[in-house]
This record gives sequence, C-alpha cells and structure tokens, in this order.
Amino acid sequence: MICKKIIVKGEVQGVGFRYFIKKEAERLGIKGYAMNKNEFVEIVAQGEAKQVEELIRICEAGSRFTNVTDIETIEIKIGDYKEFVIKH
Repeated sequence: MICKKIIVKGEVQGVGFRYFIKKEAERLGIKGYAMNKNEFVEIVAQGEAKQVEELIRICEAGSRFTNVTDIETIEIKIGDYKEFVIKH
C-alpha cells in the first residue's frame, strides 16, 4: 500500500478533470481525493502501488478535454481514506 500526492498542471480546471480522475480512481480501487488549487489539480491517491502508478499514467495522458503540461508526484504518509472524493 502506498499513498502519493499528484500535482497536475495545465488546462485541467473547469473541464471535468477531477470527475474523470474520480471515475478512474474508483475503477482502480484507489482511495483519496482530487481538488482544484490555484493553478493545478491536487490528487491524493492511496492504494496498491500498481494501481497508483496506473492512475499517474492516466493523469499524464489526461482526458480528451484536458491539456496536461506537467505532473509532480510525492510519496506521502498513508492516510485514513475510505473512498475517493472530490473536494471543493
């Protein structure tokens, strides 16, 4: 089990990106959240390493509505996430 914070930069706000990531995270069995920040989307993804890495690849590819320009990942402490949610 790992937990990573993923910072996704580019045209990722106001285009349904967080909802796209939520659907993919749930499909992969990942817990955590997606949240808009000033100039990026912050994602916390907790689950099996293989699934978290797959979600990172999905973030890099983006959805058909997004233009991802940069991704940063940071391993963080395991949290007490029960599901994957969108924070406002």
